[in-house]
Parts: sequence; C-alpha cells; structure tokens
Amino acid sequence: MKNLLIIFCALALTVGAHAQTSFKSAYNSASDTIKVTNTEVGILTVRNAGPATSCAIIYTVTKVSGTAGGTVLLQGSFDNVNWVNVNSPYTQTAVTAPTIANASGVYAYWMPANPFPYYRITHTGTGTMVITASAKILSR
Repeated sequence: MKNLLIIFCALALTVGAHAQTSFKSAYNSASDTIKVTNTEVGILTVRNAGPATSCAIIYTVTKVSGTAGGTVLLQGSFDNVNWVNVNSPYTQTAVTAPTIANASGVYAYWMPANPFPYYRITHTGTGTMVITASAKILSR
C-alpha cells in the first residue's frame, strides 16, 4: 500500500508539472476589464508572456442591463501602437467576429500560428445596454 501511494504521488507530480508547463502564464495588460454602455467602444489589450507558437484569447462578457450586443474585432500588433486585423492562418481572411448574444458569455479565439506579441479586442456596443468584459491570453 505504501509503494502504491508513492507511485501515485510521483505520477501526480509528473502530471502536475507537465500541466503547468503546457501553457505559459497568462498576462493581462492594465486594461484587462472594460465597461461598455450603449454604443460606446471598449478596447481590451493583452500581451503574450513571451515567445509562443500558439495562443488562445478568452473574451468574457457579463451583461449588466439592457439588451447586450454589439460587434467585436480582434487585432494584433508588434509594437502596441500600430494595429492590423488578425487573419485566419487557414483562409487569410479576417477572423470571424462572434455574435454577442443577449446574455453573459465566454468567447474564445484560437490562434494556431501566433505572430503577434500584442492582441486587442474592440467591442462596439449597440442599442441600450451595459456590459462589462475582460480578456486574457494563454500561450504555449
């Protein structure tokens, strides 16, 4: 029984160590949370923790009041000043923007080819609404 416990602990440490190194730590910029009211434009910027071959950008929207909606645009930058629309690596057309439903939700962008150190999400509200949103990036 003691040997079984030792093997289990060693396996748990090995799996835990692998899980921790699969993704670099997420880094959120200072503007990691926004509030968008009616037709305002909110911008969130996230930066990779370091060189990465791929990343996932997680955009979380929380409905506060009204009819949540709007359009979302994903852009990338090498210098955090000049921005370009992010293209799909498969089709070389703009990444499809999610449709913001009239509810809270989580939206994800998977970038298998990760050329940019900075990404930003621009959310343009619509109608009468208030939402809060946050973004984070997971790189590997």
